[in-house]
Amino acid sequence: MNLRFSLLALCVLAFTAQAQLQTSDPYPERVGIATDFNLNMHSADFGKLPGVPSCCPSFEEGDGTGFSFAILYENQLSTMLGAGLRLAYATQSAMLETIETQVISNDGDPEERGIEHTLDAKISTIGIEPVAYIYPARRFKINLGLRIGYILQAEYEQYERLPEAYPGTFTDTGTRERNHTSGDIPEAQSIEVAALAGLIYEVPIGDGGDWSLAPEVFYYYGLTDVVESITWTMNSVRFGLALKKRL
Repeated sequence: MNLRFSLLALCVLAFTAQAQLQTSDPYPERVGIATDFNLNMHSADFGKLPGVPSCCPSFEEGDGTGFSFAILYENQLSTMLGAGLRLAYATQSAMLETIETQVISNDGDPEERGIEHTLDAKISTIGIEPVAYIYPARRFKINLGLRIGYILQAEYEQYERLPEAYPGTFTDTGTRERNHTSGDIPEAQSIEVAALAGLIYEVPIGDGGDWSLAPEVFYYYGLTDVVESITWTMNSVRFGLALKKRL
């Protein structure tokens, strides 16, 4: 009986010590700011934008870089669980490119060459990001949530061009570039939705422990298309740092 009681007491003490360890640096409520560098990755399956002339067989993927800036609120609900909300501005631009083989004029002689089809998309959004998070270890947390954003900018520049390594011109224009168009992305949706997952590590700073720096990495998986009538989603990986203060 004494042995069982001792073991039970040790378990209680171990649990209490673990709880104290996890809450020895408590941040029940925090506010802060965060900034991230974005690696944007677009996934697509379309040949042209609605109403925009194009000879492209299909745009399938694109990439680009950008940044995001957020203000945030977090509430630690227990030693293991918490919830938060961010209001974040993000640039989600990317350049979609594909190569098509066509016959061109090389000093009057027809010749098969690759043609670069380029769609340079400039997209920026502002949105809210409700998240839930868990602490698998002290100061380290996993975030899961959604991003619901409003598209502030959706512009494009599109053209066909001969690669610099190739001499010659297009037979129909006599130049090395054709079908150059730009403007607002036709029929662009105003709302974007993405699932998100992130890893954050909290580092207390200062003597009082009210402040913390938190390196973070997030992955955003697009759930909605940029244009409703075509397949074109936006994904991104974001690396950054947050500065937080306990309320």
